[in-house]
Amino acid sequence: MRSTLVTAVALTVLASGAVAQDRARLQDFATKLGISKWNVIGCARGAGGRPAQDATEEQRKAFAQAMYKCVSAKNPQLTREQFRDALLAMRQ
Repeated sequence: MRSTLVTAVALTVLASGAVAQDRARLQDFATKLGISKWNVIGCARGAGGRPAQDATEEQRKAFAQAMYKCVSAKNPQLTREQFRDALLAMRQ
């Protein structure tokens, strides 16, 4: 029982670290776009959700176009190049 408890605690700590890292990446992405992270989440949901890792290039392009349309409505000064650079950095 004790080993199960130790394992559960270790997994919880690792998972919370991963969540914190994802939140930081999301905040960095939102900052690069000049909008809030909540705007990014709303735009991603409106674009059909983030594509899966095995998504086709066509699906990725459709998602990126829908995201750009939504994000640029929230921040009209955002250029396509800034959006592309931020999106590519987020993918890594």
